[in-house]
Amino acid sequence: ALDGLTQLENIFLDDNQFTGALPDFNDVPAIENITVDQREDVCLDSNVDYSEFPQFADYPICTASILTVNKRGSGPGGVTSDDGNITCDSTCTAQSFNYSSNALVTLNATPDAGSVFQSWTGSCRGTEPSIQIQMSISKTCMATFDLERDANSRLLEVMKMGNGRSSFSIKQAGEVIKLCGDGCISKQQSRFDKDSVVEIYVRVAAGSEFVGWKGACEGETSPNISVLMDESKACMANVKLLPEPPQGMIRLQVSNKGGTGSGAINMLGIDCGGDCEDYIESGRTIGLKATPDALSKFVMWYSQNSQQCNDKTSPYLQITPYEDTLCVAIFNSALDEMAREEAEKFYEYGYLSDGKILSEEYPPEWNFERLRIAYRLALNSLIHIDEHLLISGDWPYQLQGIPHYYPLPDPNRFESEDFYVERVTTETDTILEFDTANLRVVGQFVRVDVVMIHKDGEENVLPILIYYGDEPPIEVERIERSRLERRRYRRCCGYGCRRR
Repeated sequence: ALDGLTQLENIFLDDNQFTGALPDFNDVPAIENITVDQREDVCLDSNVDYSEFPQFADYPICTASILTVNKRGSGPGGVTSDDGNITCDSTCTAQSFNYSSNALVTLNATPDAGSVFQSWTGSCRGTEPSIQIQMSISKTCMATFDLERDANSRLLEVMKMGNGRSSFSIKQAGEVIKLCGDGCISKQQSRFDKDSVVEIYVRVAAGSEFVGWKGACEGETSPNISVLMDESKACMANVKLLPEPPQGMIRLQVSNKGGTGSGAINMLGIDCGGDCEDYIESGRTIGLKATPDALSKFVMWYSQNSQQCNDKTSPYLQITPYEDTLCVAIFNSALDEMAREEAEKFYEYGYLSDGKILSEEYPPEWNFERLRIAYRLALNSLIHIDEHLLISGDWPYQLQGIPHYYPLPDPNRFESEDFYVERVTTETDTILEFDTANLRVVGQFVRVDVVMIHKDGEENVLPILIYYGDEPPIEVERIERSRLERRRYRRCCGYGCRRR
């Protein structure tokens, strides 16, 4: 606005000093000379009278931009604009207004009593209740209000779009929270703890193709994704229907999008990478080959509509389809598989420092998943040390006592309800602190402190020492604790050992 510049006589806006709608020069009574470059990105506000300024007679009228405001969430609230054009109270669900091009609009989100404002999404982004937006094009802003009881949770909405056939599931910590089958067309929604991780798995039927995600998940290319619930989100899975195959032919599709790893597929002698399809004669026998990438491992074939593909564990597969068929090769991270194998070996060969058998003191049915996650974290550290030893020939003393993870990862990334690993470090001759005593241990090892359940039902912090070489870590000194000091640490029977 220029209404405060009453003594201004000359305005020169040359080159690229101004774009968008020209201001109302009628607000400047002393103005004598106005020079503005005539360009495609300079236009006239349709709400302003420029008749006193003939130099603008040939300038185009600005195209109006529509601002739409929507609301969502479990709580009531209203959205208004400072200019008074948007007045969407708690009873309104949406409101729009036509603004001139490049108008600057301030929106304000106001929660009702018992409700809290969470965030802006869409064309507006942020968690502050007041936000400015410039109307260069038509835009939609969504304000999320939640009831105070839901303040520490976030809403996830997942729905299908497109004309293709598919199903999807929403999972957390390995548990299916929502399931939307092939015939399901409704929106699925659920609330999750703030900053937790949720997995969405989309299964595409034969004759359809996954196109991509829209909404908060836009940009993700895989039908199986992890979503961080730092704010309420709505994700749309776009699946399209493919054309009908020629007469007497069927469509064969293969995909590698189904697990935590990656790999390539060979079909009809063609390396088609991750996804490909072809028309083949009905009843023709076809060979498929799945090849995992580095640090990935082939797990199995999966199909919604063909038992010839489903649950087959060999990477080499021969099928004879008589209808449209989609075969998905499941590749998982090799480190995930290695962690499971190492946890199994530890239960088979691991022992405690007092000579007791690990599996007898810490029952596998209570502790295996905790141990698997501990090994998954340790593997990254072990690979780093392996490389250091291979290249330098020396132990990485510079990593002594430094945490390999800070902060520790979110437990949901490991499909776990809670996180039981307390530290992962590289150690040389260290002190292990227990409830009743401190133990001085000599050796070189990766140390992983994990909370395990003892056979008596009590949780203990058990340091696992994964050592190199033929000699295991040796306890050389035990310093007993007084009774007054014992409450500082949880009880543990000792430490567990496993050779690398």
